[in-house]
Amino acid sequence: MNLTNTHSNTYRIILFSLWLVLSLSLFGCDTADNKEVSVTKEITTLTDKNIKTFTKTLLKDYVEARSELLAQFKTFKKANDKYGFAKYRNHTWTPKYIEKKEYYNAVLDENRAYIDKAGVKPLFLRFENLLYIGVNLKNSLLNDDDELLQSTYAEIKEDHATISKFKK
Repeated sequence: MNLTNTHSNTYRIILFSLWLVLSLSLFGCDTADNKEVSVTKEITTLTDKNIKTFTKTLLKDYVEARSELLAQFKTFKKANDKYGFAKYRNHTWTPKYIEKKEYYNAVLDENRAYIDKAGVKPLFLRFENLLYIGVNLKNSLLNDDDELLQSTYAEIKEDHATISKFKK
């Protein structure tokens, strides 16, 4: 029996086994928690029959998102927790907001002519503007920028005046 040949074969088997185990472990690490789940929400086709209901839903989503953002801002500002608000806004509020924003953008894209005709486009624009309001609130707190805060509050009042016209 040739000892060198046996060592060489054993070495190859061990090396192959290590590569196999390593490969399987790398590909086997994907769990259900890491996989993106795509949930598609049906895009509403707007008509004269459903525009009022849709508008109420959009207004409700706007008011809820704005109210939550402002309430948290005031809480963190009062506690002088600048980074707490930034973390909340970036990791809690924004992902929820973005999900709704993407849906409303898709509705806008699919119904642009009807939305223009119905005159409800300002609602979509105000909803879009919430993202910038959130950024400005965060930056005003992080930078102790009272001027930015005051201009953001003025912008919120303008948005409120616009959406109030649609509350019927």
